[in-house]
Amino acid sequence: SKEELWQEDFGQDKEHDPTSEEYDAEESARRKEEQMAESFSDFGRLDESYGYHDITFDVQVDGRCRGSIHLVLLPADPVSRLFHEATDAHSQELQEVGSTLCDDRGRPKVKSIKDADTDRTTDRGGFLHVVSVRVAQACRPCDDTDVPSRALRSAITHPTLQGAWTLATSIADANVYFTKADKKLRERLRPRWNRDGAALTVEEEAAEKEKSKRWEECMRLDSRTFLRVGYQQIPEVLGPGVHANWFFALPRFLNEDMLSDADAFEVGLLKYPELPPEPEGANKKLLDLLMRACYSRRDELDTRHRGTIMLAKKVNQMRTAIALTRRQIEEQEERSNIYSSQIDVLLQLYREIEATSPGDATRESIQEFEEKKELEEAEIRERDEKRTKINEAEAEFNEELSKGKKAMAEDDDRIRERDENFVQNVKSLIEDDEASIRKAFVLHCAARFRLNDLFDALLDLVPANERKAAINEVDFCGCTPLFTAAQSVPDNIGQANEQYDFVEKVLKLGADKNYIDIKGLTALGMYRTTLQYMEEFTSRAMLNSIPGRGEDDNDWEPIHERMEELLMPARGETEADRNAKKSPEPDYNWDEGEEGNEEESEDEEDGED
Repeated sequence: SKEELWQEDFGQDKEHDPTSEEYDAEESARRKEEQMAESFSDFGRLDESYGYHDITFDVQVDGRCRGSIHLVLLPADPVSRLFHEATDAHSQELQEVGSTLCDDRGRPKVKSIKDADTDRTTDRGGFLHVVSVRVAQACRPCDDTDVPSRALRSAITHPTLQGAWTLATSIADANVYFTKADKKLRERLRPRWNRDGAALTVEEEAAEKEKSKRWEECMRLDSRTFLRVGYQQIPEVLGPGVHANWFFALPRFLNEDMLSDADAFEVGLLKYPELPPEPEGANKKLLDLLMRACYSRRDELDTRHRGTIMLAKKVNQMRTAIALTRRQIEEQEERSNIYSSQIDVLLQLYREIEATSPGDATRESIQEFEEKKELEEAEIRERDEKRTKINEAEAEFNEELSKGKKAMAEDDDRIRERDENFVQNVKSLIEDDEASIRKAFVLHCAARFRLNDLFDALLDLVPANERKAAINEVDFCGCTPLFTAAQSVPDNIGQANEQYDFVEKVLKLGADKNYIDIKGLTALGMYRTTLQYMEEFTSRAMLNSIPGRGEDDNDWEPIHERMEELLMPARGETEADRNAKKSPEPDYNWDEGEEGNEEESEDEEDGED
């Protein structure tokens, strides 16, 4: 209750302690009323900034509290676009769930949820997430799922929450079914980051395997718990490196009876297809070697790109300034020649007059024009000096430019020599340690960094009859080299052109752009997914649009269009590709609907008046 929550958070403060010298009954009552209104709701603790509710239910078994369930509720708000900000403010887990499954208004964007929500009630908002479930070990003997399942079902169908949510989500958590023995085993093992590179002892290796096996068992148990409650698994988040199953529920799912443990077991869980194992031994050594080389080369290329842009800008500015100065000198010289000619003519005229009819006025005019002649000659000398300085500055700049180009050429030679040494190291690993280009998935790594020369050098080390297969090899993440190149987001237009050239080359080498991954995406869909993710990320972080920080978005439109044209599968885009392009707006505009209702009610009131 609100009272219990207030007592827990503020009840022990001195201002509310009657025995304290600072206690004032009226002030305490006033502050309590304020704290109750600002910090708590009928659901639980209330966030002042984003209005989400942290809800805790006690799990009672036979009249005793034997655990708790923690939920978070983001109330319906189909108008504002603060959903991602609210999830980010709450926790990392909720931020990941919110950004993966929903748009910035909290509306689902993954296919499985949208297909289940046939009447689109989730567009109205109301998002409920299971943060944690904890039940005493005595209430789940022999890994029995009954008490956790019944407790969770009771919590999310509690009368207080009726009508408050339209979409509920959860992530399976092995900790729900951990026993004291499991926790001791976990504490006994040294964390991987605290081993200082030391190999596992035989006992540690056996314990590690036991812990891993038990962890997987507990994950399956908690997944079965959600299936029993009425949740459905979300297939779109399945993938390598994803060690927990994600689930969702709509209110109508809970109208059915709860499944038995056996029925939930029969429903089963979706699994990601079997993929090649991660590189080990010599292959892992080869991949690590390439990763270091790729990071170093990418950094060099980006630095070179920035330097080239700055140099080109400097050259353009310098040449523009020189051309402008020369044009000004030429224009001044042209005017000066005309002016000098006029002075010479007038001076000659006055001298002829002085010769035939001398006079003070004529001599003054002659003196005036002779002074103007001297000034004009001084300006000519000044222009000549300026022209000389401009020529010297241009020569000096060209010399610096030549030195810079020479340094870049020397740098290219150094990189070329280093690449040759790198290729020799790769050959040594292949010949001496039996490493494999294909099993180490190093082509994928080079594609990720868009390194053409390195990719070509590695491909040359693959037997000729295996190269097309290597180009389309699926790695331990379920990606081909084309996929990894497609999800490599460029930071600027130069890198975007680089990405296009790389993808074009890989396709010419035989890459299959019709390949579809488990999520139904082709390389085109992967490209769109990556762009959409970056746009959502930058929108939440309030950065400039990516790709192209600070660049005109209009410059990027043709780049995206030609990339899409290049990646378009021969059989056309898949449904998942289309869904990855953008989150469609709902057919019903809630803003217009509310405004329309307000106008109708105003009309009715006017009629009554």
